[in-house]
Amino acid sequence: MPILINHQRSGTHYIQDLFKQRTGYFIRSSHNPEFEGDKVITIVRDPYDALHSEAVQLSHYGMFEKSHFNVSKYTEFYNALEPRIDVIIDYDTLINNPNLVVETIADMFDFKLNDLEYNSTLVDEVSDNHMITSKSSNLYNKTFFQRSDLDNAYKVYYSLLSRKTI
Repeated sequence: MPILINHQRSGTHYIQDLFKQRTGYFIRSSHNPEFEGDKVITIVRDPYDALHSEAVQLSHYGMFEKSHFNVSKYTEFYNALEPRIDVIIDYDTLINNPNLVVETIADMFDFKLNDLEYNSTLVDEVSDNHMITSKSSNLYNKTFFQRSDLDNAYKVYYSLLSRKTI
């Protein structure tokens, strides 16, 4: 069975909700690149957007400490995961064409699709300090780091995008 291993803030909850509604199957997931799984699916999101969303979420819940926020973790995560990836999903494709993503994964792993229209069941999980979208926070427009801090992350990102499945 496939497992979804993603960097944080890259659409894990969304694709799980979407896939469960359309197939009845819940895709297991992890944010640990060393987590074991038969077939590894990952979603790659622009590193600035993923890390910014994470910083906003941490700040929103009063947990952000600039001295402990490591922008190189995106690069470290995907460098550790890269040799094991079987399916690469472009985050933008997931957001802009979710049915294509679900249909492609279902076809690849022989899951039957139903004809239900997706109806989000996602809610913020305040007790877990998790928000569905960081865009809902009044801290979203705050600057936590610069894009220029992410040169290595962008090299990894573009390399993975060049091999995307969807």
